[in-house]
Parts: sequence; C-alpha cells; structure tokens
Amino acid sequence: MQQSIRDSQAHLDQIIQDWSKVMNVEQFLKGVEDRASMLPDDERLVVLRRLELAREFLGTQSPLGFFISWKTPSERYRPAFDAGNEAPNEASTGNEVHEIGE
Repeated sequence: MQQSIRDSQAHLDQIIQDWSKVMNVEQFLKGVEDRASMLPDDERLVVLRRLELAREFLGTQSPLGFFISWKTPSERYRPAFDAGNEAPNEASTGNEVHEIGE
C-alpha cells in the first residue's frame, strides 16, 4: 500500500505540473489574442491566423483530462493475495510464503 501512496502522490504532482504548463500556454495565447485586437485589421488578421495555427499545432489540452486520469492510492493498490478467490493476482511475485496444506 505504501508504494501505491507514493505512486499516487507522484502522479498527482505530475498532473499539477502538466496543469500549470497548459495554463501558462493558455495565458500566453490569450495575451496574444488580446494584443492582436489592438492592431490594424491587416496585421490583426495575420496574428489571429498564426494564433489559430499555434492552437491547431498544440491540439486540445484539457487540464481536466489530466486530473481525471489520476488514481488514488486505493485505486492503485492491488493486494498480492485476493482473499475472495484465494489465488494470487497479477502483482504476485511467486515468492509468497504459504502455510503447509495450502
């Protein structure tokens, strides 16, 4: 379970970093768009077209998608032995100690 907690925390930290990066990019693109609105028509159209190209290049980046992909420690944790069907699961190493008669 401790490894699940560490993995979950590391994944959440990565999501926060990814979210920050996406938000910085969005803030930058919004700033370009805002400044373009003050340009003469011909220049504004050039900048807005390039802005559109940049957004197409970057693709859809929903920070919520990052967060939805996060798994809590309990969602990550898989016990080495499932008492429900009494067979080792995929996380089993094959080195478990068994009582005599098992």
